[in-house]
Amino acid sequence: MWTSVFSYLTLLTAILHWQRSQAINVLGVFSVPLRSHYMAFKPLFEELAARGHRVTVISHYPNERPLKNFKDVVLGDPNPQASRTSDMCFYETMDSNILHLYNFYRHMIYITKVSRQDCKTLLTDRNVKELLSSGERFDVIFVEQFTSDCGLVFAEAHYEAPIIGITSHVLLPWTYSKLGIPFQIGSDSFYFSSAGENPSVLRKVENLILHTIFTKVGGWIAEKAIREVFNENLPGFEFDVEQLGRERMKMVFSYQHFSLTGARLLAPQLLEIAGLHIKQPKSLPDEIERFVNEAEHGVIYVSFGSNLQPHTMTIEKMKIFLDAFMKIPQKIIWKMSNEVIAVDKSKILIKKWLPQLDILCHPKVVGFISHCGMLGTSEAVHCGVPVVSMPFFGDQFSNAAAIRQSGLGRVLNFQQVDTVMLVEALTNITSNEMQEKAKKISQLWHDRPLPALDHAIYWTEYVARNPTAPHALPSKRNSYLQQSLLDVYAVFIILIVALFTVIYLLSYIPWLKQLGFLEGQKIELTGHTPYSADVTPNNFYLFPSVKNKLRGQCFSSREVAVDAFKMHALEISQSELKKCYKNWLQRMQNAYRFFEKVCIKRRHSMTAFMTDGLTYRPILGLLLFLELFIIGLMFTLDCYRPGSSTSQLLAKPTSDMLSSPHRRA
Repeated sequence: MWTSVFSYLTLLTAILHWQRSQAINVLGVFSVPLRSHYMAFKPLFEELAARGHRVTVISHYPNERPLKNFKDVVLGDPNPQASRTSDMCFYETMDSNILHLYNFYRHMIYITKVSRQDCKTLLTDRNVKELLSSGERFDVIFVEQFTSDCGLVFAEAHYEAPIIGITSHVLLPWTYSKLGIPFQIGSDSFYFSSAGENPSVLRKVENLILHTIFTKVGGWIAEKAIREVFNENLPGFEFDVEQLGRERMKMVFSYQHFSLTGARLLAPQLLEIAGLHIKQPKSLPDEIERFVNEAEHGVIYVSFGSNLQPHTMTIEKMKIFLDAFMKIPQKIIWKMSNEVIAVDKSKILIKKWLPQLDILCHPKVVGFISHCGMLGTSEAVHCGVPVVSMPFFGDQFSNAAAIRQSGLGRVLNFQQVDTVMLVEALTNITSNEMQEKAKKISQLWHDRPLPALDHAIYWTEYVARNPTAPHALPSKRNSYLQQSLLDVYAVFIILIVALFTVIYLLSYIPWLKQLGFLEGQKIELTGHTPYSADVTPNNFYLFPSVKNKLRGQCFSSREVAVDAFKMHALEISQSELKKCYKNWLQRMQNAYRFFEKVCIKRRHSMTAFMTDGLTYRPILGLLLFLELFIIGLMFTLDCYRPGSSTSQLLAKPTSDMLSSPHRRA
């Protein structure tokens, strides 16, 4: 017996030692003070710790109770501007047609004002400095991909571990280029747009403008702010955010799934993790359970998240909601911090806090009125509940478009909504057709090779085991100009220009031979006059006049044709002939002045002839200029191609170039 016990203990010790040796050290860097963002990631780190991995998280939101293998590095007080949201009464006055543009403006303000402060907090926080001074090394580092890449630069400055980007929403516009994935303006759903997939022409124009401003102007502003903070706290450290993203960021975990957010290009480096935070639903508290069970026609759940407070809407707008609720057969459960108006308690249950997932997954819940936050929307899909969405800010506009296009529900504008619209929308989502459609979408959501959490943990361990994998798309190493094939088009243009240039120069060979012969014979050359004074009246009046008069006629003999010509000439009036000869005289004077200027005062030589050739044939000059421009463009492309000989030459210090023995050349 003792032998069996000893063997068991030996095996258990070996297993524990093996697990310990396989454990990885994980760091998460989340300086953005947005609780809803971190709540999407938190279950991943908790599960990593539960499976024996060592986890360290830098954030503003520590665990309420200590967890085994989990270490919180708590940042200072969060910037109050970061998560500040306007009262709902503000959105009653904001035109719903431009609300998404106001949302874009808010993101740009966040980049310019808040991101700099968040980055400064990360670099100057005392707890972070203690972590850095400990010298602890990590196997993989998570950084949030939002409006600032400060976490990415922080990881580059202090650690060598592979980096995984993570988002609590669909990819932001500037993340695509870091993965080498093209973003199709004409077809892909855009983060800041409510138009969804395949937008109209006007929305495409709008999306293109917003995408360009956010990726170019916003990216430049964000990098400038990060650079200023690092120059203050880590002087001498140089970096390029775009290059860091392409080289150090091995994967991105994005909170999206094709069943809801639509099909998107997926590289091996991109993992869809929507539903990561969702756990097994639990039974409802007794009071809520009784209320739900008494609902003969089911229950509709109403929540606008943690940032929007329903009690801040005007009484008039709240009455619209309450009137609509009283006109439908379903009961209502509404999350509201303060009950500012009396309601029928048997019809409407209002609570400050509610277990959202547990309510949505209850079989008697048939609808959800939501602001379209990604976490709540994911829970609705998970539970198969149709949604009436009212977007306000953030990623809610693209989420609402996904709800509409997937068939999960309806979209209403908060500013425009009235009792009739709301009743119609609620009647629609509680219909049998919408209930069945939501269940089918939920089935697609659940039908995965692995649950989202297990999938994320597998790839976290994979990156830790294989720091250089997974392999990146080839396009990740190309610049925008190269991805757009502008270098290929430039080659074609050069070939065409060269062809026309050769053809043009070949056309000069006979003239050059004749010119050489004439100069050899010492024959003086003159420019050709643009006038022929002796035949001018015939050219400019008589011949065209006769031709128009006799056009289409046939003559039996030359004499008949001459007689017809004479007859027409005799019909010309005296005044017309005077006008003709007056013009002729003017042209003769012009011809005389030309001869006086060109032939008498200037003697043509070989060089003068070639100069006149370029003067009278400007196409050669234009083509040569265009060819030089294209060659310059090719030189620029080569300069920005990583590893090119040109870029290496330009990367040399000025002093090295000046000291080179070939400097004069």
